[in-house]
Amino acid sequence: MFDISNILWIFLLGVALIFLVISWQIFVRKLGDKGQFWVRVPFMKYLAIEVDRVLGWILVACTDEVWKRIHPECELGEPDCDIAGDGKIKIIRVHKGLRWIGVPWKKRVREWYETETDEKDPNTPPLHSVALDEQVFRYTRSKSEDDEIAIPSLTTSDLIEIYSSLILNMVVYNPIKALYYIRHRKTAILKMIVPVWREVIGAFNFFEYGETVEKDFKALIKAKLLILSPDFRIALGISEKDAAGNEVPITDPKKLVPGKVAHMIFNEWGTLIRHAAVEDIDPVDPEIQKTFEKMIIAVTEALARKQAAEGERDAAKIKGEGYESENAKFKLVMETMQALAAGNNNMVISLPEVSDFLKGFISKVHKPLGGGETK
Repeated sequence: MFDISNILWIFLLGVALIFLVISWQIFVRKLGDKGQFWVRVPFMKYLAIEVDRVLGWILVACTDEVWKRIHPECELGEPDCDIAGDGKIKIIRVHKGLRWIGVPWKKRVREWYETETDEKDPNTPPLHSVALDEQVFRYTRSKSEDDEIAIPSLTTSDLIEIYSSLILNMVVYNPIKALYYIRHRKTAILKMIVPVWREVIGAFNFFEYGETVEKDFKALIKAKLLILSPDFRIALGISEKDAAGNEVPITDPKKLVPGKVAHMIFNEWGTLIRHAAVEDIDPVDPEIQKTFEKMIIAVTEALARKQAAEGERDAAKIKGEGYESENAKFKLVMETMQALAAGNNNMVISLPEVSDFLKGFISKVHKPLGGGETK
C-alpha cells in the first residue's frame, strides 16, 4: 500500500526536475545571446569567433544559395570548410542555432559597430553578426551638428544649394572582409559615395533639368529624381549605358566597372551595392520653391499663348487658301487629318465645311449602281 506522502514527494520531485530542465534551457540560451560559453546563430547571419582576440573560426546559418555566394570554394555537403587554406580558419555551417564556443575569457564573438557614434554611445549595444540578406542603407540630411552619417548640402551647377536623401541596397559577399577590412562600415561607405554624389549634383541644373513642363513643384521634383537616380547609379559603377543611351544594370559583381566606387567597395570590403536611388532632393532656401512655382505658372501661360497664336496662324493660312476649288478643299481635309494624327489639336478648322466636303467626296467615290451595288 502506497503512502500518499511518498506519492506527493515523487510528484514534487518531478515538477522540480522539469523546472530545472526548463530553467537550464533558458539560462543557456541567455548566455548564448550574450556569446558567453555558448552562442546562438540567427538564420541568415554570420558570426566570427575569436580566440584571444584573433579570428579562430566562423559560424554561419544560411541557405544553400547564400552558402555558394559567400564561399564558392566550399562544398554544400561539408560540415566545415577551410577558408584560409592552411587549416587555421574554418567556416562551420550551423543547422541548429545553439552551439558551444568555449570559456568567455578566451573565446568570444566578434563585436562591431556600424558608426563611430554608436561605438561611443554606452546605450547602443554592439553588433555580433553580419546579415547575409539584402540590407537597406538610408542616408538623409543632417539632423544635428555631430551627425556623421548624414549627406551634406550640395550645390548644383546653377548654384542652388540642396538637401538630398539616398537609398542603397547592399549585399555582403565576403563577411570576413566586411568584419575585419573595414571599421564603421555605414560611415565608411557614405564617405565613399558622397564625392560621387557631389559630382552628379555638380552637373545638375536645378532650373533647367529635363524638357517637360510640370504642373507643380512636387511633380517637377519627381521628374528630376527619375533622371538623377540613373545618373547616380552610372556614376557609382553599378549601371552603364548601352549604344542607345539607355541604362543597363550590372548584375554580375565580376563585371563591375574597374575604378568606380562600387568596384572598390566590393573588392576591398566584400559588399555589393546592388541598387541605389535618389529618394528626395529639396532646396535649402525655401524661397527657391516659391520661385520655381512662379516659373511654372509663367511658362504654362506662355505656352498657352504660343499655342493660341499658332492656332490663329494656321486658321488664317487655311482661310487664305480659300475653298473655291475641290482640290483646295481636299488639301484642307488631308492637312487637317495629318495634323490631328500627329497630335496637333491646336489647328483652327472649319468643321462644317470639312464635313460637307467629306460627304460630297464620299458620295462621288461610292456612286450607287443598279441593283444596290457600289463600285
